[in-house]
Amino acid sequence: MAQKNKKSRFGNPAKAAADAAARGKVAPSSADERLQRAMESLAPGFVAWLEEQSRPNKSIDTSLLILDDFFDMYRIIEPKTDPTALVPEAVAEVMEVTAHANPLGVLTLRAGVRDYVNYLAHATLWTGSADDLATIQAELARTGRDTAEGFDDGFDEEPAVEDYEFADVYIPELTQEQTLEAVLEAPLWKNAMALLDWIGDGKDLAATAPCRTGPAPRPP
Repeated sequence: MAQKNKKSRFGNPAKAAADAAARGKVAPSSADERLQRAMESLAPGFVAWLEEQSRPNKSIDTSLLILDDFFDMYRIIEPKTDPTALVPEAVAEVMEVTAHANPLGVLTLRAGVRDYVNYLAHATLWTGSADDLATIQAELARTGRDTAEGFDDGFDEEPAVEDYEFADVYIPELTQEQTLEAVLEAPLWKNAMALLDWIGDGKDLAATAPCRTGPAPRPP
């Protein structure tokens, strides 16, 4: 298990290193600028392709964020990045590093990049070889996690809890007055009180209802 020095979207130290390097640059390199321009030209078509598949807006936004994270890591391994002709070995290395850092995060990363590569193939924008495309698609189709012995499709061993990164959950402590105020403002409480006000003291049914001691009258 790779030691995690900094947190990132996928718990990947390579991503954290890329962010730190990017923040430290006075001006982006020409290679970074070319990658940015290329992705800006590809993004509208990719978004339209996702919309055609009835993807919700939140899912589309997530896919774009995943691509940002992926290329931050990928360009460290493959500085001369061509976003329409990915190198299979570099893609596999990004997935391997992410799998060691966050076994769950790599599943999301693979799914997002798989959508992008499938879009390139569908729109005939892929400029690499057919063999490279097939190799990358096979890598991204994996649903298990990498182990020291190789790839494990079956999840035979449950990863330890400490291997995952969970979002911090803050539960505020409320005073008795704050709790009572919240209850009184709840719609369920207000509806219940309104119903009781409408019923009032009720009605004495025993005083007005007819009392029958004999058999019910027969119809004529």
